[in-house]
Amino acid sequence: MVGAFGVPVGSREDEVIRRELARSMRLRAVTMSWVLGIATLNVVLFLGLLPSLGVQLLPDGLPIWAVIGLVLAVWIAELALLALIRHGGPRWTNNPIVELLVGVVEVSAVSGFIWVAGQTLHPPLLAMIGPAPWLYFPLVAVSVLTLRPMIVLATGGLAAAQLTILTLDFVLSGGGDVLLATELAALGTLSFYLQKVLILAMTTLVAGAVAFDLRRRLRRIATGAQEKEDLVSLFGQQVAPEVVEALIAGGGRVKPERRDVGILFLDIRGFTLVSEQTSPEEVVARLDRFFELVVPRVTENGGIIHQLLGDGFMAIFGAPVRHDDDARRAIRAALEIHDLILAAIADGRIETTDVVMGVHFGEVVVGPVGAVDHKEYKATGDAVNVAARLEAMAKELDALVLSSRAAVEAAGMEAEILQDLGEVPIRGRVKPLRVLQLR
Repeated sequence: MVGAFGVPVGSREDEVIRRELARSMRLRAVTMSWVLGIATLNVVLFLGLLPSLGVQLLPDGLPIWAVIGLVLAVWIAELALLALIRHGGPRWTNNPIVELLVGVVEVSAVSGFIWVAGQTLHPPLLAMIGPAPWLYFPLVAVSVLTLRPMIVLATGGLAAAQLTILTLDFVLSGGGDVLLATELAALGTLSFYLQKVLILAMTTLVAGAVAFDLRRRLRRIATGAQEKEDLVSLFGQQVAPEVVEALIAGGGRVKPERRDVGILFLDIRGFTLVSEQTSPEEVVARLDRFFELVVPRVTENGGIIHQLLGDGFMAIFGAPVRHDDDARRAIRAALEIHDLILAAIADGRIETTDVVMGVHFGEVVVGPVGAVDHKEYKATGDAVNVAARLEAMAKELDALVLSSRAAVEAAGMEAEILQDLGEVPIRGRVKPLRVLQLR
């Protein structure tokens, strides 16, 4: 099902557009309420300060208070419309038929006022010379706030048509004879008044173009919101906000590329045995408590959870957003997680948990990997295998945090070294790796 501006109903884009349309319609109603309020005050002051002139301009038997009451009624009607828009929900704030009807009523009200004024003035063309026809222009201007070019064109087109009819009625009926006898003979010609129609038509076209541009900009904003939502989905709910913002700033383009990253593998030692002796619900609850505790340490250090691995995870630092100190961030996250777990066990926030971690820094290829309809952001390369081997080796050596020499040197954190284990053969690799114990 398609909603506003042709986007799917219920999507993030549709929600943004509907919210902006509602805001625009409220602004339109507020603007027209002020315009009519000022017009009402103008009529009251005019007829109140110059009552004799008001009597001359009004038809016989039509009291001044009736005119004031009529103008006030129009103003109150606009205020009532504002209340409906504010409290009526989407039915009033996102309905093109309602918006069109409002424009028709407002334009016709101005035309009716001009026609009545023409019947009371002599010659009738005085109604066209006065300020009343210029009321069409704010109507066209506020119609832009609907963000619908067709509503703008319809409102302006109706105003131009009605102004043309009024002009023909007043001029062709001979209403300009008195003016023709004066030095202002040009005021009695049809072309003089059709200039207002032309200017009104030009204003309508400009307003329509503005509405089209605003509509396109709003569509782009909504699309940006959808892209941001898609990126959050791609990188998971544990992505640091600054990572998403950096990707949005880059246009959301993520392509596979080589880069050096810090890699952290974490595993809960002995969790398989715990799972065997515990109900599945309790296993999930324990994992939730654990991940809620430690994952923020990854994101706060600028990393992302690359993959949850049952009772552990793999995190990367330096992709998709690169930092000058990604190796340091990876090691710092590992050490902070270690200290945090000890503190959480001591104060009872989590059950006794024994974790091991492996940290490495090296070159990988990062980017979306998978089928056309399902891709995941992956880090691929030998450096990933090395970090995984370090985590497994930590279990074998009864260590807590093992790091490669490459990671420590890149981080400049030699002071954190607890023990240098020297060159250690790594399963699956020809060359041995210099391994350091940090905790």
